[in-house]
Amino acid sequence: MTSCLLVAPINSVGMGTHGYFWTRELLPLLEQSSVQAYVLSNGEIQRNELNHQDLNPLDRALKAAIERPFPPNFLPDLSIGICAPLQFQDIPGKARIGYIVFEGDLLPKHELDYLQPLDALAVPSHWGKQVLERSFLKFGVEFKKPIYVWPEGVDTESFFPPTPYGVSGPLSHPSIDFTFSNVGKLEKRKGTEELISAFGKLVDTHPQKALRLLGHWQNPWRKDWMETAEEALVRAGFPTSKKEVLAGVPLIRFRHGKNEKSVVDIVSSALISKEDVLKIYRASDAGVYPYAAEGWCLPLIESMACGIPSIANPYSGPTEFLREGDFIPLEKTHKRAAHDGNFFKNGEYGSWREPDADDLLEKMDRLLSMSFESRKQMGIRASDFLKNEFSWARSAKRAFQDIQFN
Repeated sequence: MTSCLLVAPINSVGMGTHGYFWTRELLPLLEQSSVQAYVLSNGEIQRNELNHQDLNPLDRALKAAIERPFPPNFLPDLSIGICAPLQFQDIPGKARIGYIVFEGDLLPKHELDYLQPLDALAVPSHWGKQVLERSFLKFGVEFKKPIYVWPEGVDTESFFPPTPYGVSGPLSHPSIDFTFSNVGKLEKRKGTEELISAFGKLVDTHPQKALRLLGHWQNPWRKDWMETAEEALVRAGFPTSKKEVLAGVPLIRFRHGKNEKSVVDIVSSALISKEDVLKIYRASDAGVYPYAAEGWCLPLIESMACGIPSIANPYSGPTEFLREGDFIPLEKTHKRAAHDGNFFKNGEYGSWREPDADDLLEKMDRLLSMSFESRKQMGIRASDFLKNEFSWARSAKRAFQDIQFN
């Protein structure tokens, strides 16, 4: 093998973060094996790290691979794509690997048809591999080629517990007793509206405390995401009449109607670098992720790597890195058709497991009631495990080792 084309989004949303970190870690391994690598971003590049004048070596190599012109009639020996199944029909290569991420427990036949011609597939979790195998079997699509498990990772140089341990940074607030955080697009699958509702009930049961929910919920595919968030906030007891735009920090604050000490803060700026999202984690006492299904959930693993004790649904992709005792599990879920009227329609992607509303509230209350030392030890234990087992460098190395057998 002398050439390799990597096709991936290079931005700050979901797969774009995956594409950025994983690709830049794989490039040095290819170079050491004398493989000429090219990177094609399927979409606009939006990573502040690539705009710095003094680039670190990994970013410098990634930028060079992006800017490297293709030779005439370029047909790479191997192409790896981090993209949607239908996009693989446009990716050239003597051999092609699809590295795919999905959230339902079934892939529809039309997507399997795009995957079937590939020479191998890769997914981030063993749960994802089981979904693929089950989907091929259900629809009678033959695929006898390798299906690799390449777990995603976390940037261990950026996401780690602070010293001294505790909330800090420009988004922290000294008058708040406890801050829950959640990062992810506002959508049904993420459970954002259910989280807002549970937080409102938690405030009602703790009128003496100043509680805070810090969220980044921008959804570039939904123009009405802020309107939807505000409607959920009103229902939860945070009237828009108490909405404030804070000066000096990119936050929109909603005060509780009865307990004005308790607030919901929505980060109003886009996250286009790891430093941006790190500010949210650093300002948090706990993370809460009531998703119905995830392909991986980068914000959860990043939050936990920062030593933040977290609530999570032990289902789907995150089961690859969620270890008993390292997080608070949501134990009651309801199986529902994977349907949100937007990306997921007609039940063609199978089902999800939606967390139970009362269970979510109970787990948030439990985490709030835990001692500082107990939360600290849970967070540090999880962080140590994740840094050792799920770095981006480790992920790229695992992929590189599998590629040698193609």
